[in-house]
Amino acid sequence: MDRVLFRLADDRFCFVQLNGVLDTWLLAHKRDFDIHVADPQSHVLQI
Repeated sequence: MDRVLFRLADDRFCFVQLNGVLDTWLLAHKRDFDIHVADPQSHVLQI
């Protein structure tokens, strides 16, 4: 499955990835950016 980035608002995004620990990678590399990383535990359905 391809990764998908949704723009929910001017300053809010939702990044969807099928498998992996992307949230851990993002937290490790966020540096000085003002971001919040969360895992909503949602499921993806691709048709």
